[in-house]
Amino acid sequence: MLGEKILQNVFFDFLLGGALVAIALAVGSAAGAVFGGLVAALPIRLGATLLIGGFREGNDFALKMAEGSLLAYFGTFAFLAVLLVGIPRIGLAKSFAGAIIADIAITVFLFKIAGKM
Repeated sequence: MLGEKILQNVFFDFLLGGALVAIALAVGSAAGAVFGGLVAALPIRLGATLLIGGFREGNDFALKMAEGSLLAYFGTFAFLAVLLVGIPRIGLAKSFAGAIIADIAITVFLFKIAGKM
Protein backbone atom coordinates (compact mmCIF):
# COMPACT_ATOMS: atom_id res chain seq x y z
CA MET A 1 0.00 0.00 0.00
CA LEU A 2 2.77 2.46 0.93
CA GLY A 3 4.70 1.58 -2.25
CA GLU A 4 1.60 2.24 -4.34
CA LYS A 5 1.12 5.68 -2.75
CA ILE A 6 4.74 6.60 -3.39
CA LEU A 7 4.37 5.47 -7.00
CA GLN A 8 1.23 7.61 -7.41
CA ASN A 9 3.06 10.63 -5.94
CA VAL A 10 6.02 10.12 -8.27
CA PHE A 11 3.69 9.81 -11.27
CA PHE A 12 1.83 13.01 -10.32
CA ASP A 13 5.10 14.88 -9.71
CA PHE A 14 6.47 13.62 -13.03
CA LEU A 15 3.39 14.88 -14.88
CA LEU A 16 3.54 18.28 -13.20
CA GLY A 17 7.27 18.66 -13.78
CA GLY A 18 6.95 17.53 -17.38
CA ALA A 19 4.13 20.01 -17.94
CA LEU A 20 6.28 22.85 -16.59
CA VAL A 21 9.17 21.89 -18.89
CA ALA A 22 6.77 21.60 -21.84
CA ILE A 23 5.40 25.08 -21.11
CA ALA A 24 8.91 26.57 -21.08
CA LEU A 25 9.73 24.86 -24.38
CA ALA A 26 6.44 25.98 -25.94
CA VAL A 27 7.07 29.58 -24.90
CA GLY A 28 10.58 29.30 -26.32
CA SER A 29 9.26 27.99 -29.64
CA ALA A 30 6.49 30.58 -29.87
CA ALA A 31 8.13 33.71 -28.44
CA GLY A 32 11.84 32.98 -28.78
CA ALA A 33 14.44 31.02 -26.88
CA VAL A 34 15.27 33.91 -24.52
CA PHE A 35 11.66 34.00 -23.32
CA GLY A 36 11.64 30.21 -23.01
CA GLY A 37 14.75 30.51 -20.84
CA LEU A 38 13.00 33.16 -18.77
CA VAL A 39 10.08 30.82 -18.13
CA ALA A 40 12.46 27.92 -17.41
CA ALA A 41 14.32 30.03 -14.83
CA LEU A 42 11.22 31.27 -13.04
CA PRO A 43 10.86 29.86 -9.55
CA ILE A 44 7.63 28.15 -10.61
CA ARG A 45 9.31 24.72 -10.75
CA LEU A 46 11.05 25.24 -7.44
CA GLY A 47 7.95 26.81 -5.96
CA ALA A 48 5.74 23.95 -7.09
CA THR A 49 8.22 21.44 -5.68
CA LEU A 50 8.42 23.21 -2.32
CA LEU A 51 4.66 23.64 -2.15
CA ILE A 52 3.85 20.02 -2.98
CA GLY A 53 6.62 18.75 -0.70
CA GLY A 54 5.48 21.01 2.12
CA PHE A 55 1.86 19.96 1.81
CA ARG A 56 2.85 16.29 1.77
CA GLU A 57 5.68 16.28 4.30
CA GLY A 58 5.20 19.45 6.36
CA ASN A 59 6.72 22.89 6.81
CA ASP A 60 10.09 21.64 8.08
CA PHE A 61 10.51 19.53 4.94
CA ALA A 62 9.76 22.55 2.71
CA LEU A 63 12.15 24.72 4.74
CA LYS A 64 14.97 22.17 4.40
CA MET A 65 14.27 21.87 0.66
CA ALA A 66 14.49 25.66 0.36
CA GLU A 67 17.81 25.59 2.23
CA GLY A 68 19.19 22.92 -0.10
CA SER A 69 17.95 24.87 -3.11
CA LEU A 70 19.67 28.02 -1.92
CA LEU A 71 22.94 26.14 -1.44
CA ALA A 72 22.58 24.73 -4.97
CA TYR A 73 21.82 28.16 -6.47
CA PHE A 74 25.45 29.14 -6.97
CA GLY A 75 26.19 25.85 -8.74
CA THR A 76 23.21 26.49 -10.99
CA PHE A 77 24.53 29.98 -11.75
CA ALA A 78 27.92 28.47 -12.66
CA PHE A 79 26.16 25.87 -14.82
CA LEU A 80 24.42 28.60 -16.81
CA ALA A 81 27.56 30.76 -17.03
CA VAL A 82 29.63 27.88 -18.40
CA LEU A 83 26.94 27.18 -21.02
CA LEU A 84 26.70 30.84 -21.99
CA VAL A 85 30.44 31.17 -22.47
CA GLY A 86 31.13 27.64 -23.71
CA ILE A 87 28.46 26.95 -26.32
CA PRO A 88 29.76 29.50 -28.86
CA ARG A 89 33.36 28.38 -28.29
CA ILE A 90 33.29 24.59 -27.81
CA GLY A 91 29.71 23.55 -28.61
CA LEU A 92 26.75 22.31 -26.62
CA ALA A 93 27.92 18.82 -25.63
CA LYS A 94 31.33 19.86 -24.25
CA SER A 95 29.88 22.94 -22.60
CA PHE A 96 27.15 20.85 -21.00
CA ALA A 97 29.74 18.43 -19.60
CA GLY A 98 31.82 21.32 -18.25
CA ALA A 99 28.74 22.97 -16.81
CA ILE A 100 27.77 19.80 -14.95
CA ILE A 101 31.28 19.50 -13.50
CA ALA A 102 31.26 23.14 -12.38
CA ASP A 103 27.80 22.77 -10.88
CA ILE A 104 28.66 19.63 -8.94
CA ALA A 105 31.99 21.02 -7.70
CA ILE A 106 30.51 24.27 -6.43
CA THR A 107 27.43 22.63 -4.94
CA VAL A 108 29.44 19.95 -3.11
CA PHE A 109 31.84 22.63 -1.83
CA LEU A 110 28.98 24.77 -0.49
CA PHE A 111 27.22 21.81 1.11
CA LYS A 112 30.47 20.83 2.83
CA ILE A 113 31.21 24.31 4.19
CA ALA A 114 27.58 24.61 5.35
CA GLY A 115 27.97 21.31 7.24
CA LYS A 116 25.30 19.50 5.23
CA MET A 117 27.61 16.72 3.99
